[in-house]
Amino acid sequence: MWWHHYFTCTRSPPLWAQRLEAKIDQLIAAQATTQRREEREEQALMTMIDAIKKLQDDVAAQTEVVQSAEMLINSIPQLIRDAAGDPAALEQLASTIEANSAGLADAVAANTPAAPTV
Repeated sequence: MWWHHYFTCTRSPPLWAQRLEAKIDQLIAAQATTQRREEREEQALMTMIDAIKKLQDDVAAQTEVVQSAEMLINSIPQLIRDAAGDPAALEQLASTIEANSAGLADAVAANTPAAPTV
């Protein structure tokens, strides 16, 4: 501080100047602590925003998969009706349904979290 140089050349600073300098040092330290806390909170907020965005993307992807599965399942009765008079078409339909079922089962298993252990 300006008075510090002045008083150290002549005599020690007055008590009020020492107290003022101590208070200023406390304020600077408090401001630095507050700034570090705000930076940590901002980082935590950004991490949370990223996690929410990832969840939103995951939900959108799951919604597409569910809609595709629903469309496939809902189309099976009509596919059977259309192939009813043709044994080769029925066999092809059965093979397709088996392949789609296996793919769907694999996707469900891959995206189902393990049950929590006690």
